[in-house]
Amino acid sequence: MERGIIFNDETLKIDWKFPIADLIISEKDKLQPALKEADLFYKQKKFKEAAETYEEYLLEIPKDDKKSLLKKYDRLAFIYHRLRNYEKAIKYYTYSIEIEPSNYRLLQRAKLYAKEGQLEYAIDDYEDGVARAKARAQDTYTDWTKIDIPRLDPGDSALCFVDPIGFRFHLPAYMCHAIKQNAYTLSGYIEIEPLIDHFQIANDHGKRMTAEFDQAQFAACSRFLIYIAEEQFTRESEYCDDTERLAKDMYDYQSPLRIMRVAWWQYLSDEERQALLFRWPVLQDEPF
Repeated sequence: MERGIIFNDETLKIDWKFPIADLIISEKDKLQPALKEADLFYKQKKFKEAAETYEEYLLEIPKDDKKSLLKKYDRLAFIYHRLRNYEKAIKYYTYSIEIEPSNYRLLQRAKLYAKEGQLEYAIDDYEDGVARAKARAQDTYTDWTKIDIPRLDPGDSALCFVDPIGFRFHLPAYMCHAIKQNAYTLSGYIEIEPLIDHFQIANDHGKRMTAEFDQAQFAACSRFLIYIAEEQFTRESEYCDDTERLAKDMYDYQSPLRIMRVAWWQYLSDEERQALLFRWPVLQDEPF
């Protein structure tokens, strides 16, 4: 029963006064238990189990039910992105785009192409050749402090379309802009969380993008992540009395603190690491 209850949900303890075996159930309603299980996995952030269940559910959705297919394609694309299975995430965004193209879906797929090193496909999603040539004419290659981030990139997508040299050149401008806009808020033009995603350098893509960094630049990025974590902790501790639990929560997947510990820790000095272990005891836990 769509937007209602599942007729045979035993937890409701409803006596329908009718033999369940004699009921006529629509094909869509037959899928509800599997969908309910997949949604539960998703809410619990059990993404691997959710993906497997949603994919089984997809096999039963009629091909003409575009609305249901679109919703599940989008969700699977997001899940596989979180699981860092970029190939499958690209596949499901492509399915969604075939049903209903949107700037958001195109941008997300372009970012994933970039992570996979397939920049030619990412650029094709972004703009045509005339628009790209016009944008390049406004580039500056000598002084990153002159980069106008709000005008250049109202978000974080531009960093998906640069090579390692371009990444090293543009990243300081993004970092400074983030700090000016009061880090870890959504004020201004830049959203910190998507920017932080570019600091995940433990994978092959990240190692390639930071190949041009020197020790001082690595250390500066490490300290930027620490700054973001401190700002986040300061803000959220205003609403949470259990600061120890808050610190553990902040060490969760894809958080600035965790990314710093996994990928940037070795670029800090011994004194800095000792101070951080004292300040954040949670950093002593295994980060992987």
